[in-house]
Amino acid sequence: MVKNPLTIGPEMPTLEVMRLMRERRVSCLPVLEGDKLIGVITEADLIEVSSKLLESYLRDVQP
Repeated sequence: MVKNPLTIGPEMPTLEVMRLMRERRVSCLPVLEGDKLIGVITEADLIEVSSKLLESYLRDVQP
């Protein structure tokens, strides 16, 4: 456990979350609203979202 972990707020854009996780080399981030933990976002969450977006994009550009 880390005493003061890197955290994000629920309003942070997905691309910014991905950039932050890459730069800081972390696999998950606690999501805080004020001082209250409201969730955790993980690499697996972002991979799922990315894959769905890529599949949708590829389906739309196929002839």
